[in-house]
Amino acid sequence: MISINLTGSQIIYGETDKKFKGYVPWLVKFPNTQDGPDAGAIEYVYSLMAKEAGVFMSETRLFPAKNGPGYFTTKRFDRKESEGRMTRLHVHTAGGLLHSDFRMPSLDYEDLLALTEIMTRDMREVEKMYRHAVFNIMSHNRDDHAKNFSFVMDFKGEWKLSPAYDITFSSGPGGQQSTTVLGEGKDPSSEILRALGKKAKLDNKTIAQIIESTRHALGCWRALAQQHGVDRNNIKLIGDAIGHISRN
Repeated sequence: MISINLTGSQIIYGETDKKFKGYVPWLVKFPNTQDGPDAGAIEYVYSLMAKEAGVFMSETRLFPAKNGPGYFTTKRFDRKESEGRMTRLHVHTAGGLLHSDFRMPSLDYEDLLALTEIMTRDMREVEKMYRHAVFNIMSHNRDDHAKNFSFVMDFKGEWKLSPAYDITFSSGPGGQQSTTVLGEGKDPSSEILRALGKKAKLDNKTIAQIIESTRHALGCWRALAQQHGVDRNNIKLIGDAIGHISRN
């Protein structure tokens, strides 16, 4: 956890307090022993593609590193300035709300769409969740477990879908999606994604637009990955996987 000033020129460790007024809370992610040195760059490129596809996300950056292309950082969505001080917002994961164990496959995207409608009573939020689902499937983000979806309560006590997070190339249990799509986890097709949109009561035009905008955004993978220092082997590996799904 770090805090960054408004110009981005100064960073302090940990949470802000009164003497550091004007600093905003961010998170910086460091690779674990299983990640490669370009893990941060891969996640950063994924965030750029997700935003291009219209997925609701917090601001992201790629901080330079001595080894590798950099560290992925994102602005915290559970903090908001109120009356001159930084205040915590109440956040609840889908796993917590549904008592679903994130360590094992336990959800379907149909569940998440229904939960979003119940929590927010807003079809615009349901559409956001569907867009998130489509991006996860088409980008081969298979670590889409129950803790990687959250809802945030604002100061009025109203729930909204949180910005998307932990979006990157990943393999789930047995190489399948952690969250299934109408029961399919191994190789969800565009046809299944359209059926999921129908289940969520979205119209055909919206469904087609979301799938096509996601396909277009993922087409930027190779150029963005080269620009931000992703390893050449990973560019091919991920590009091949994305290409296979996009054609499906």
